[in-house]
Amino acid sequence: MPQFRLTQKYAQDCRVGELIEPSPMRHLLDDWFIDVIRIQRKKVAMIVHAKSLFTFLLPYADIGGARNVPACLQVLLQNFLEEHELSDRYKQLENLFRREAVFCKTNDRRVLGHMNDFKRCLEAPVNYGPRADSPANFEELADVINQIPINFGADKYSSNPLKQFLKLLA
Repeated sequence: MPQFRLTQKYAQDCRVGELIEPSPMRHLLDDWFIDVIRIQRKKVAMIVHAKSLFTFLLPYADIGGARNVPACLQVLLQNFLEEHELSDRYKQLENLFRREAVFCKTNDRRVLGHMNDFKRCLEAPVNYGPRADSPANFEELADVINQIPINFGADKYSSNPLKQFLKLLA
């Protein structure tokens, strides 16, 4: 399993007692941050790739609770690889998820800052906007987050999490 950096809120939901210090990435898909967000009074896991900031949203109710979030990431990644015709990465993904999950502390303020910005971009329009009465489409919301222009250094806002994630996988 990859390394998961859990926020305190998510660690409580998942009932993980002790979090260790994170280790350096060994694989492109090895390092993920997980936090919890409330969308229309539902708890939703926000899973963010550490390097690219690519984000998945996963409602607890759809998967049977917070404990199942790390296991569902493999399916989400397989669907993503298939959708973007990167099936040559399947073997690497299977090898990565054979190992036991490692739960770590979140010590990267850069990623946490982006996650908080993503939350603010979602919460107000979805919970209080004109479409607040209709059920949220979590795939669409994740697509919105993944299209937000972000400064990745030299590119100066010319990239977004989706482009960055595909660039890493290519």
